[in-house]
Amino acid sequence: MGDEVSAHGLGASSRRAYREKLQVCLDVLARMLAEHPGAPAGSPSRFDDAEPVAGLEVELDLVDAALGPLMANGQILDRLDDPDFQTEIGRWTIELNVPPTSLAGDGLPALEARLRASLDRAHARARQVGAAGGEPPGSAEPGSGAGLAMVGVLPTLMPEQVRGEWRTESVRYRHLDEAILAARGEDAEVLVHGVESLSTTASSIAFEAACTSTQLHRKVSPEQFAATWNAAQLLAAPQVALGANAPFFAGRRLWDETRIALFAQSVDTRPVELRRQGVRERAYFGDGWAGSVHDLFAENVAYFPALLPELSGEDPVAELEAGRVPHLQELRLHSGTVWRWNRPVYDVAPTAGGVPAAHLRVENRVLPAGPSVVDTLANAAVFYGALRVLVDDGPDPRGTGGAGGGSGGVEVEAVRSGFLDCARAGLAGRATWPGRGAVGVRRLLVEHLLPLAAEGLAREGVPGAVVDRYLGIAQDRASTGVTGAVWQTRAVAALEERGADRAG
Repeated sequence: MGDEVSAHGLGASSRRAYREKLQVCLDVLARMLAEHPGAPAGSPSRFDDAEPVAGLEVELDLVDAALGPLMANGQILDRLDDPDFQTEIGRWTIELNVPPTSLAGDGLPALEARLRASLDRAHARARQVGAAGGEPPGSAEPGSGAGLAMVGVLPTLMPEQVRGEWRTESVRYRHLDEAILAARGEDAEVLVHGVESLSTTASSIAFEAACTSTQLHRKVSPEQFAATWNAAQLLAAPQVALGANAPFFAGRRLWDETRIALFAQSVDTRPVELRRQGVRERAYFGDGWAGSVHDLFAENVAYFPALLPELSGEDPVAELEAGRVPHLQELRLHSGTVWRWNRPVYDVAPTAGGVPAAHLRVENRVLPAGPSVVDTLANAAVFYGALRVLVDDGPDPRGTGGAGGGSGGVEVEAVRSGFLDCARAGLAGRATWPGRGAVGVRRLLVEHLLPLAAEGLAREGVPGAVVDRYLGIAQDRASTGVTGAVWQTRAVAALEERGADRAG
């Protein structure tokens, strides 16, 4: 959900003060990084230097008995009474936050078991709410069909269903919706040209709410952040190709991962004129490689006006000089409204000893939800395993080489183009890789990245049988070319051959 905001303090008068506070936060972050052990200052660190851990968030669609959107997230969350579940902006969506864990030993199977148990509980509550809302004639049983759907874009969601009371009641969501529309000054123009084409407009960010993702988190030290983020950028195209699970929206067959285009256009704050000038979009891939985490936060502040300019009462300089860990709330809130596909995260949480400490995470936002629990873990295994070797051994995409394959650098724009091509065409797309250039993504996965992931998971302490289970699922997808998107497309084609139509 992100941090809530108050109903006041978001007016134009606070923008100058907020901009100045953002710069103060950036300066404090720079001091904290300079004081980290290993840096020239050599002062005591305020960062948690524990071993890297993995975290997981999954956004989920709620569906009624007819598999259309069930606008009842508040009722379902009330019945769940589980702090791991939160609202999302659309009333038919919820989010599950799985606590971070080590991957070593039974980390991945334990993560799967926890995710499965949590989703089973939520599914049961959704069925109860669906039954309470009434069922269409001929339903096999109360609540049949109602429940959760794990998909990048709910294919039964139609634009007319999100033109009424579609938004979850929240001050943050209301202000965010209004701020994006005000910044753009006009309705969003949504144009997606794929197998079929979609051309429509939206007077809200409801289409953003139609996009449900899996977000993978990797907590890392300040020293490893740049290498981790750069590696995640390289992996974005193969990830989206292997995990594609959103081929339909508004009754049309579009991209294999339509969510990428739909989300970017829904949160776009640029009118046509600024797009023509090449002003950056807020669903931002990035223009270059990172040298440090500070680079990325500084870009966010320099390039993107604040959407939620709410000032906190914290004085970050005073906190730092008093020996405490500043929360940098303005920087965190602002960066939460820049939707990088790999987002830098600064946060404060207790260490194992209960002492508050800052930490840094890469939040990987490339993957859709689903199509199943075990598929979600297979996608995570590929990411975390390949990431480990790329960080340890390279290649450095800036061109310094390494054991991970090739020594040449690569332009970010080429990597971004591959990301969009793989979102469009899935496993039929092409990705750019250092030392290899543009290559078919299936070949890249089978010959290079899946073996890389197996090596990385072994380094993480994951047993061989666990590696084989999850990477075997990914291997089957890459080898056969059948992703969630391909399965959905084939299923719809088979139904249409029997006389069904998409509206039904």
